[in-house]
Amino acid sequence: MRKYLSWILVMVVFMSAAVPVMAAEAKVAVMDLNVVITESEAGKAASAQLEALIQERQAAVDAKAEAIRKLQAEVEETALTSKRTSGQRELEQLVSEYEALVAQSEAEIQAKAEQMRSQISVEIGEVLRALGEQENYSLIVDTSIVHYYTQAIDITQEVIHKYNELKR
Repeated sequence: MRKYLSWILVMVVFMSAAVPVMAAEAKVAVMDLNVVITESEAGKAASAQLEALIQERQAAVDAKAEAIRKLQAEVEETALTSKRTSGQRELEQLVSEYEALVAQSEAEIQAKAEQMRSQISVEIGEVLRALGEQENYSLIVDTSIVHYYTQAIDITQEVIHKYNELKR
């Protein structure tokens, strides 16, 4: 009987030592990537660069549209005197160039926006890894994939702060 009692006591001691390991809770946090991108200093700088590119491309598109309007007015004036003028062919060429310019501008803006977003996302990933290790998080997820969370685990503002510090 003593032999069984001593084995039970040994088992209880081992089990009690294992309880803290099993009872350790995972530390989870969420952050809103879109908010970090739009509110961080780097995100604001990227938005300003993108806006400048958009304005530049829009100016080129507007200039081409104005040239089309002027030529169209000339063609309409001369259309009364002849059926098809060189102005009409030139107008068709300008319209074609305009459409190509618009498509090229949109593609360039889209590519630049994607490049900037990708670069910022990589940098934010580095911040998240460092923050996760520093604060001992088991998991940090974007709010876009979470259906419910309490504000207590939202670290978005902390990520923005750390990211801004990194970029200075």
